[in-house]
Amino acid sequence: MARLSFFSLALLLVLGTLAASQDIGIPDVENGLIEDENNVTCVMVQGTISFTVNYTAKANKTEVVTVTVPEHGAAVTGSCNGTEGEQYIEITWGPVNETSSTRMTFNRTKDTWSLIDFTATVFMGKNFVNATVYGEKLDLVMNYNFSPLEIGVNRSFNCHSHLSAFNVTGSLDGAEYDLPLGSDLTNIQIQAYNEIIGERDFVDSVHCTADNTSDVVPIAVGCALAGLVVIVLIAYLVGRRRRSAAYQSV
Repeated sequence: MARLSFFSLALLLVLGTLAASQDIGIPDVENGLIEDENNVTCVMVQGTISFTVNYTAKANKTEVVTVTVPEHGAAVTGSCNGTEGEQYIEITWGPVNETSSTRMTFNRTKDTWSLIDFTATVFMGKNFVNATVYGEKLDLVMNYNFSPLEIGVNRSFNCHSHLSAFNVTGSLDGAEYDLPLGSDLTNIQIQAYNEIIGERDFVDSVHCTADNTSDVVPIAVGCALAGLVVIVLIAYLVGRRRRSAAYQSV
C-alpha cells in the first residue's frame, strides 16, 4: 500500500511539473496601438520596458537609477506609412518640459518585418537624486539582437523571458555618455505591419529563442519524473508477483 501511495505522489509531481511548463500568458497591460485611416492597427506593443542609467552624483559618487516606461497613461504616437515604408511607435510620458520617450522603428521586406531602430530619451529629473547633470536629457540607442530577427506579416514577436539589451549607447548634449547603461524587456510582445482590418489585438505570435530554451528544464524534469513513475510501477508489480509466488509455494 505504501508503494502505491508513493506511485500516486510521483504521478502528481509529474502532472504538476508539466502543467507549470505550459504557456501561462503575459500580464494584462495596456497596449500601445497605432491605427491608419482604414481602421487597421498596424503597430502594437505590450510589456515592460526599462532603462538602467549610471550617473554621477555630487561628491563624485556614482549612483544607479532604473527608468520604467509606464504601462498605462502614456501618450502614444506613430505612423503606419512612414518614409521608405517604415512604421514606428513612440511612447511619451512625464510632465510638460520633463518628458521622456521611447521609440521603435520597423521595416518590411516582402512578407516579413523587423525592428531596425530602438531609441529612448530619458529626462534626468527627480529620480536622479543629486545628479551633476540634473535636468538634462539623455539619448539612448538600444541593440537587442532579437532572435528570430524577422517576423512574418500579421504575426507578432512574443517573449515571456527577460531580455537584456546586447548593447546600449548614450549621448548627452551631443557628447558620448561614458557611464554604464542598460535596457531590459519583460513579457514583451511587438507587432508591426498588421494588415487585418478591425483587429486590435495580437492574433498569432512567434516566440523568442529564450522562451524555447527556458522550456527545456521543466520538460526534462517532467520526463525524469515520468521515468521515475515507470520504475516505481515496475518495482511494485514485480514485488507483488514475487509475494504471490511465495504464497503459492507455501
